[in-house]
Amino acid sequence: MRSLFAGIRNSRRGRQRKWQARHDQALATFEPLESRALLAAMTFTIEDNSGLDPTKYALYAMGSNFTSSAGTNWYMNSSFTFVNGAPPSNQTPSYKVVSGNTINVPDGGLAGMRLYFFVVPVGGVASATVTDASYGYQSSTGTIPVTFSAAPEGGETAQGYAQLVATSDPTLDVNKVGSIVITNPGRGYTSPPTITIPVPGVVDTVTVTNGGSGYPNGSASDNNGPAFLVSYHSPPAFPADVHVTVTTSVVQNITRITNRGSGYQGTQSFTQPIVISPGSGGEATVTLVSAATATSTL
Repeated sequence: MRSLFAGIRNSRRGRQRKWQARHDQALATFEPLESRALLAAMTFTIEDNSGLDPTKYALYAMGSNFTSSAGTNWYMNSSFTFVNGAPPSNQTPSYKVVSGNTINVPDGGLAGMRLYFFVVPVGGVASATVTDASYGYQSSTGTIPVTFSAAPEGGETAQGYAQLVATSDPTLDVNKVGSIVITNPGRGYTSPPTITIPVPGVVDTVTVTNGGSGYPNGSASDNNGPAFLVSYHSPPAFPADVHVTVTTSVVQNITRITNRGSGYQGTQSFTQPIVISPGSGGEATVTLVSAATATSTL
């Protein structure tokens, strides 16, 4: 197997040195001068001899020192220069590097510096942001699968899942989508892929469109008052239970949805007969909760 890098040249007072490389598959680690302090400023020039196809893979570097005592941390910034201090959010950043980039180490006796190099697929999904959390999701694992649009020919389609969190509104059922977890970023995308999240399969709203006649008078303020089940559309796993107000034997309005059901699929809006004996002719428009949405970035 070829080395990820044949070497990184270091220029110090006109002399040339080689760093010894350790690598395994997707990671190479370089340690200059073992753990001894660097007594003068140094500049290291990257020579990428990996032979990797740049249209499919990129190389990223992350630098830090591992022997410093508390309060003397160093890390490599976006200018490829080691700077003193804790990195942003206490997480050492990594940056894309190519042949000709230089790594700069200042004076100051920096000991134990390490550079870590990673192979990252080009055109992979870097992040995903939830734009509409929706609600009503139910899962015993707290997650639901999501689908990324297919990568172009020769690429690899990204994979991931949605992490559910509890809703803060007690009138809404169960969970909403809290975040999208990327388990495989894929590669070969030239534009951010579309993320498809399943519908939660629960009832959102019910609106009376025809009050019918002959219904028993009553109100949803009475738990035993008039109610009907939303069960006339792609029979759900569990139908929603809807309470209504009836006066002069005519259904006036929807007063309460005591549960939103589960397992509804297909058309997001449909007409449902109001089935409450002995009345007839009543109808309602039922709208299901729309799927959560999310966008991705490369």
